[in-house]
Amino acid sequence: MLTVTDATKEAWASETSTKMLSILIVGEGFVENEEIEADSFTITESLMSSRSFEAVGCISKKLEFVTSGFNRPVLKNKRIYASIKANDTEEINVFAGLVDSGKKLSHRGLKKVTAYDEFYRLSNVDVTEWYNNLEETTIYGALQDFALHNAIGIASNIVLINGTMPCFGGTYRRVKKLSGLDFLKHVCQINGCFGYFNNNGVFDVKYINVKRQRALYPADSLFPSNDIYPSDYESGGDVTQTIINAYESLDYSDYTIKPIDNVIIRDTSKDYGVQYYGGGANSYIIQGNIFAFNQDYETLHEALLKIFNALSQITFRPFKSGQNAYPWLECGDNLIYYDYDNNGDQITVETLIMSRTLKGDQAMWDDYKAEGEIDELNEFDLKAQLEDIQNQLEESNDNG
Repeated sequence: MLTVTDATKEAWASETSTKMLSILIVGEGFVENEEIEADSFTITESLMSSRSFEAVGCISKKLEFVTSGFNRPVLKNKRIYASIKANDTEEINVFAGLVDSGKKLSHRGLKKVTAYDEFYRLSNVDVTEWYNNLEETTIYGALQDFALHNAIGIASNIVLINGTMPCFGGTYRRVKKLSGLDFLKHVCQINGCFGYFNNNGVFDVKYINVKRQRALYPADSLFPSNDIYPSDYESGGDVTQTIINAYESLDYSDYTIKPIDNVIIRDTSKDYGVQYYGGGANSYIIQGNIFAFNQDYETLHEALLKIFNALSQITFRPFKSGQNAYPWLECGDNLIYYDYDNNGDQITVETLIMSRTLKGDQAMWDDYKAEGEIDELNEFDLKAQLEDIQNQLEESNDNG
């Protein structure tokens, strides 16, 4: 969640306030509010790309708009920044990235601009040679070196729970192919966090904290501890929950996803040297991570414990909603909705923003969503299994 003043929140809550967009394309100038076609401005972002829970993130944020005042012939790869404000309150940065395309809509003399954040560029950057020549360091040290190598910023206060874990680079495992995006995904996966580029274009990671309601016990004698009571709450840290009082639509599941109660690290699905922590049935599997390869038992066990602590608190109710814009909210933020059943009894829906679409201009709108199965499936998809088979064939061929 971005820090904004109460006056800013009040202005965005008012239907009569004037909303203003400002887009800067570096080297070309500003696209002002009146030059942006009505309701064409859209930003989409997400922390997960599937219904199965995965703490990796690194999903590219997308900006689209149509303009009548920016008909330069070539905009591709230009730096672009977008901000919005209501009345005379503070400006809120909502996007930083690179233009991917500027397509002329010839029938109306307009141009549709599409841009993505740095993840999109890094998906096409080959860092195989850089990684294979990386000297022994920590994971955080490798991340810093990567940032310098690829001229991207990283947050000065970034914290990785396994940041001090040894990173051997090419000393023990040379990779055949590695993109800049895949490198960042490996970093986030082994740290149980979600990678993202913030609205100023700086790479950072997000750890999700939620307030969890302890289960109700049928009798006082069955409480596991004297300090645990029905409806008592616990959390992994200071958690801010935003109450959405006014919404246009709200659909939600009749369950919350169960927290992760087992974390497994393995090299492939055929790996018999699996290490795990938790021992439950709702497993989170980390497979083929370059930083887990050839680590000693103590190092991996310590990493597993930290990942388990980071993930075992996370639970949310799958939902989707539509409401007036809250531009200071971000993916990963906690929400509360209130609904009522057929008997008039209040239902409290506690959940997380896992994906969001911000769109519009004067009547700016937010669509939020979180998807997830009640239990995690303890298996990998066919693509991963096929990759395992191919890797085993290649290793077999390499060994003669």
